[in-house]
Amino acid sequence: MNIDGDFNYLGDMPIESIISLQTILPEIDWLANTMRQELFNVHQYTNTVIITEISDPIMWNGIDPWTVHIIDQNLYEIVYPIIKELENRFNSKIARSMLILLPAGKKIPTHPDSGHYLMSTHRCHLPIQTNPDVMFTVGETTINMKVGQGYEINNSFWHSVDNNGTTDRVH
Repeated sequence: MNIDGDFNYLGDMPIESIISLQTILPEIDWLANTMRQELFNVHQYTNTVIITEISDPIMWNGIDPWTVHIIDQNLYEIVYPIIKELENRFNSKIARSMLILLPAGKKIPTHPDSGHYLMSTHRCHLPIQTNPDVMFTVGETTINMKVGQGYEINNSFWHSVDNNGTTDRVH
C-alpha cells in the first residue's frame, strides 16, 4: 500500500503473543509450504508458515469482500490478540497473516510489490525474532526493526531485507 513515507511505526504489539510465538519457533515445520518461495524468486531464501489466508489474493478485485480461512488454528489462537490490535487500528480486517523466516546470512533482494491486492492492503511487519544486523530498507530509509514493535511498510516503494547476523529473523 502506498502510505505516506517509507515506514509507519505502529508501536508496541501484544507481548504475550510474541513470547508465545518465540517459545514455539523451534517446533514449527518451516518447510511444509514452499509455494511462496517457488512463485516469487525474491523470497527464495525465506521460509513461510501461513496462519490465515484469503481464497485467491491475486484475483481479488478490491470490491468483493474476502473470506479469511484459518490455515493453522494453533498459531491463529496465539496471534489473535495481534490480529485484533491491527484490525482495530486500521478499522479493517486481516486478509493474510504468516510467519516469515529469513535465515542468518540471507537477503530478500530489492523489489517493489505490485498487483491490486498488494497495493490495497496494509503491509505490516512484527518482529518475533531478530538481531541487530537485520536491516530492512524501504525507499531511502533503512532500519533495524525491534522485537515487539509493529511497522507498516510502503511496499509500493523498492524494499529489501539483509540478515547480516548469525541468527535467523522471524516476522
